[in-house]
Amino acid sequence: MSARRSSTATATLHRPTALRTTPPHAGASRQTHSSASDADAVGNSRMRGRLGLVLLGVAVEETVRLTLFGDHISNESAIEHYQLHEGHRTRGLFLWGSNKHNVTAPHQPDVEVIKQPKPFVLLDGVALRELVLHEKYAVAIDEHGDLLQWGDGFDNTVRETGDIKPRKTLQGKNIIQVAATSEKIYALSKKGEVWLIAANAAHQAMGQQNKSYSYWSYIAWLWGSRPPGVDTEKLTTNVALASGENIVTVSSGSDHVLALTTAGRAFAVPASSRGNSNGQLGVRAVQLFTTTRKTDQPGDMPPPQQIQMIPDGFDVEFDKSYDRLLGDSIGKLANYNAEAIKTSDKSDSAQADIRFCTVLHELPSLRGVAIDQLVAGARHSVAKTKEGRILTWGANSYGQLGLGPQMAFPTIPTPTELPLTKSFPASVAVKCDKVAAGGDTTYLVVTRNEIRTGNVSIEVLACGNGRFGQIGNAAWAHQGSPTKVKTISGLLEWSDHHQSIAPIAVHDLSVSSTHCAITLDNAVVQHDAKFGRDVFVWGHNESYQLGTGKRSNLAVPQHLPPLPYPNPAKISNAPESALSSGTPSPMAHHRLQLATATKVEGRKMVEEAIVAGHGSTAVYWRIV
Repeated sequence: MSARRSSTATATLHRPTALRTTPPHAGASRQTHSSASDADAVGNSRMRGRLGLVLLGVAVEETVRLTLFGDHISNESAIEHYQLHEGHRTRGLFLWGSNKHNVTAPHQPDVEVIKQPKPFVLLDGVALRELVLHEKYAVAIDEHGDLLQWGDGFDNTVRETGDIKPRKTLQGKNIIQVAATSEKIYALSKKGEVWLIAANAAHQAMGQQNKSYSYWSYIAWLWGSRPPGVDTEKLTTNVALASGENIVTVSSGSDHVLALTTAGRAFAVPASSRGNSNGQLGVRAVQLFTTTRKTDQPGDMPPPQQIQMIPDGFDVEFDKSYDRLLGDSIGKLANYNAEAIKTSDKSDSAQADIRFCTVLHELPSLRGVAIDQLVAGARHSVAKTKEGRILTWGANSYGQLGLGPQMAFPTIPTPTELPLTKSFPASVAVKCDKVAAGGDTTYLVVTRNEIRTGNVSIEVLACGNGRFGQIGNAAWAHQGSPTKVKTISGLLEWSDHHQSIAPIAVHDLSVSSTHCAITLDNAVVQHDAKFGRDVFVWGHNESYQLGTGKRSNLAVPQHLPPLPYPNPAKISNAPESALSSGTPSPMAHHRLQLATATKVEGRKMVEEAIVAGHGSTAVYWRIV
């Protein structure tokens, strides 16, 4: 190994005054800087190493097996680069956090929490299209587009049967994305179709959810529109899609689901009678099946009814002129009281049925607005336009809509523009690049351009519930306006390609109801050395879901230690500093870095990804 080593992608942090204006010397081809405050610039630690990486894949039992090969690694950085060295066969999937419902470790039903990342041996070496961790179950998409499920919310009989392996449910639909609620799974196919199944295995059985529909489910199966053994429903739209227009993303809150089309049109569907409790749908009337049949005998199926779903706190008799944009799509109803559903009424026993609502409703107030990202929080919704402007609606009790003190209403049912420019000086031009939402918190990734100097930086903002530190601003208070997450904002690095200082972008942002994991898009190749993307976590940690090994919440983004070796002896013999339970930001010698996209089997591209779930977190190999 050469005596001269290259620094990693985010090896050194300095104050803005320490920014280099000339290229660094050949021995350190890249340096990273932060424009954050002094508190964010402490610990100018440098971590050096040299590594070559080759990823190969071998098909085993219809899964993608990943094998890593690398050069000799110095003792200083061997643990940090677990994913990238020594020819170990990857464990594929690591899980940690709450195991109350056998999601993170179903083979250990008596263990309530997994304190640190642990290999999920039931899916050893499997690459996935997507992984979603709900509170009581997990759902994954394998390389063939089939759904895999496990956890008590899926099947609570595994303790008696001993069959703890993830089971395939929805098959043959070529699924690429899923949105999960407590009772249902909305699966998006590559064709742009949205398929709906029950989350519980017992309810997935044909005719077991609602006897009134079992006859029609059986007929549909005979005609080949549903796979045998799994009761499914294909969602439709209340307005026709244009030729070539398909749904491209789905996102779920606690009780509502949002869908976005290739044309930038926004749709919403309630998952239960609470689906519009805070106006999060953006529509006031939906088509529901309100009549049930008490026999399996065939007969005329009553059509879905146009039903008003009134947000909590709004009188049923309120005038349509209150929100004209929403009212235009439904017109005046003859009898509000007879045809309105109070969303606070939980007596609707049919809401657990997958046919409670099978129609995606276009948001009338967003017609003509080109949306390119649409995400759902627990009780609110966020849309980003192609121009980088933000629209929010729904619950605002914690300020999660980011509208500031001037709009401190608990519920705002109409999409309203978030005044992003108010969070920056007048001399700065800002554009939102990415949005994310989870629970009662909203996150924005924005590009900041100094008009006078031309300096560009990437910043992360957050607003809403900050009780568990999920705002990331070193405080535990709620924020009604977007607030900068300083530790991961304004990071810069030297670019060999552009021969200049460049901002570090955000590659991925995964948000649960109370914690967050962010992956930076830092440069990973310098000469013949290869490194991974840096990861930060923060927020709620009651179930050890942050992976630090401690139970304290984090109000500041923090690194994680590298993933553990498969050989316990290497862990026990490793220096104590390399086994720390997490190290404070901004930079640590031994930290988790995720592998970038690499081709396996000569055709599949995979990368490591981190996902934040309900009280749990996972790192897995994602097919891209």
